[in-house]
Amino acid sequence: MKKKIIFLLMACAGLMTSCKESFLDRPSQNGPTLDNYYTTAEQVNGATGLLYNTIWYEYQDKAFHAIGEVLSGNMYTGDPKYNSFLNFTVQSTDEQVSRSWYAFYKVAGNATVLVQTSNKRKVR
Repeated sequence: MKKKIIFLLMACAGLMTSCKESFLDRPSQNGPTLDNYYTTAEQVNGATGLLYNTIWYEYQDKAFHAIGEVLSGNMYTGDPKYNSFLNFTVQSTDEQVSRSWYAFYKVAGNATVLVQTSNKRKVR
């Protein structure tokens, strides 16, 4: 019994002394750092190009047509999944509404990351 208690105490002491706070502060091996991130205006333009590309796919695929065109009366489709937009009975659980919110949050999140990163380092 004494051996188990001594072993348990030694194991606890070893665990408490082996992990330092600096263990979690590891530099990124493959990600961008303040030293290599956005040093020119061309790099900023290249990174922000994402905000005008596939990031909008969930919205522009079908949600744009449902919300922007069918709901406004500019487009008619025989597809029953668009009837709620045609009849102005859209609910928050509609698939196209969910797709648009997903896309908008995705775009806003990426834009926020770009803004915060560019604020950390001044572009020349």
